[in-house]
Amino acid sequence: MHALFVTSEFAPLYKLGGLADVSFSLPKALNRHNVHTCVILPYYREIHLSRYRCVGSLAVDYDGQRQYVFLFSTTIEGVPVLLLRHEKILLYHKEPMTDTFAFFCQAVIAFTRSSERILGYSFDVVHCNDWHTGLVPVLMGESYKLNPSVESLQAKQGKTIMTIHNMSYHGDGDGHIPEKLGLPRALFHIKDKESVSFLREGLEYADMITTVSPTYAREIQTRAYGGRLAHIFARRKDVVVGILNGIDEESWDPKRDRSIRAMYSRQRVTAGKQKNKAHLQGFLRLPRVDVPVFGFIGRLESLQKGIDILLDAFDILFDEEQIHWQCIILGNGSERVAKRIEAMVRKHPKELAFVHAFDDIMARLIYAGSDMIALPSKFEPCGLVQMIAMRYGAIPIVRKTGGLADSVTDGKTGFVFGAYTARALARAMTGAMTAMTHRTAWRRLVDTAMRQDFSWRKSAKKYVALYESLAKA
Repeated sequence: MHALFVTSEFAPLYKLGGLADVSFSLPKALNRHNVHTCVILPYYREIHLSRYRCVGSLAVDYDGQRQYVFLFSTTIEGVPVLLLRHEKILLYHKEPMTDTFAFFCQAVIAFTRSSERILGYSFDVVHCNDWHTGLVPVLMGESYKLNPSVESLQAKQGKTIMTIHNMSYHGDGDGHIPEKLGLPRALFHIKDKESVSFLREGLEYADMITTVSPTYAREIQTRAYGGRLAHIFARRKDVVVGILNGIDEESWDPKRDRSIRAMYSRQRVTAGKQKNKAHLQGFLRLPRVDVPVFGFIGRLESLQKGIDILLDAFDILFDEEQIHWQCIILGNGSERVAKRIEAMVRKHPKELAFVHAFDDIMARLIYAGSDMIALPSKFEPCGLVQMIAMRYGAIPIVRKTGGLADSVTDGKTGFVFGAYTARALARAMTGAMTAMTHRTAWRRLVDTAMRQDFSWRKSAKKYVALYESLAKA
């Protein structure tokens, strides 16, 4: 079986968020399960390859002109990677972004029409990811049956999957996108404001819709989580599947992680984390005292990650004078939130530390040196932080939503709270600190968390089964 994995980012070539990690780890796991999976993405200006080859050029018709796109090939840790090079897709953030990715989708279709000539085979499944790739199912799906005369749809092949990693971004483009693609407007769900939602089109035309956790797959069928697209998920619920993401256990392994102060195994976690905690405290100029240390790793914004209620929870905990603790915050994003954190650090320099950046090495130090990691998300499609935290013996404190609910069991592998309020979070944090005082039970909790299997092996098997069922349909 052959699969094409269409994405806008791919670690380690180009990373903006968790999608890049999934775009690398999932195809890597699929190839190990005998699904020959190629990744295709734009060849951005920021990408620098030491080994690659040009395997051909593609004629792409867009906005009334024929353009020629060069196709480059490389292999990264066993994953075949294809990159499309053209001036229209050199920059991710070039405005309008929807024009950039409409052209990218058209170029992907041009490649699928030519894949037998270039690679010697066609694809059984084309797996699209987030709004950037949402027009691919339109170009390959039902629109071909409705308009077989349209040139760009001549080579209908393969089944399409649309995976949602983040519902916050719909990719709303102007109403002229259909004309630029050479397609009838009737194929698109043009909204009142004369705009095209790339994500909606992908959801309407894909043969299968997946998201990155079972709970989130159910949540998005409600208005509270699915927003203006909830009715599509509800209408197409029979083809909506939630498959929990995994993590790369080779990369995230405290036994082999040379970035941390002291490597440790599950059997030696107590001593290992004590050394890493002392190093982390010293590095960030916090007092080296034996108190519970929390970590927060994520974007500094109030729409999803819950940083606002975390800061409000700090105020509640500071009023409890008999409780002593520290917290390290790592992230970037909203300047408003950053300034609020900086003000709190100035007021409480012995309890709080703030690294205003996203730094992979610092994240690893926090995982290894923290006792607990806070994830008070308002919504969370999957989340990888809680999985990595458990791998490093840092107990997650999570809100019961999305992938957090699917991966953390209250009292067994972490602490789970329900209401999206600072008081509910503060109670969960206090409960976790109380649990730490019972050392034998705490060691058992840490041991159970570290035993959890969040490898891509389990998730990849589910995707393989999904691919096979689609290919046979």
